[in-house]
Amino acid sequence: DSVEKFSNMRSIDAISRADVCLILIDANEGVTEQDTKIAGYIDEQGKAAVICVNKWDLVPGEDLYQIYTSAGFTTLKVSAETGEGIDALREAISGKLAVFTGNSGVGKSSILNRLAPGLAVPVADVSEKLGRGRHTTRHIELYALGGGTYIGDTPGFSSFDTERMDLV
Repeated sequence: DSVEKFSNMRSIDAISRADVCLILIDANEGVTEQDTKIAGYIDEQGKAAVICVNKWDLVPGEDLYQIYTSAGFTTLKVSAETGEGIDALREAISGKLAVFTGNSGVGKSSILNRLAPGLAVPVADVSEKLGRGRHTTRHIELYALGGGTYIGDTPGFSSFDTERMDLV
């Protein structure tokens, strides 16, 4: 538990330093409480946010897309599997320091591999036994994508430290 809390705190620090925060949401799972907390914190910090509805190839999350778009968020339909939306994502982060956020298993590292295939960031399947991500990314890693673009891959949130963020 203390390791997870430390990991969450480091991810929160990465959010506060980023130019743009990429919130990855699994089209299969929809919006979770953790997604809402992450988005709230990013908004409180005054950071730009891009919502990436991932796994679009499995279950088109049109409802999620419409909810976030109508709320004023830049929202992208993406798929790590097919590459859909990757060019639009690349354009949204061009020349910026971006950070991936989201729950475990939403595909942060898989999307990063699509953005820069040469990185070969380790990924794992979602645990069939638990039905959720396996925390493949265990620390924050900053990658240079060229053209002044940097992206931080953060560990997935399975419980978000809201006390640290002073949220009610």
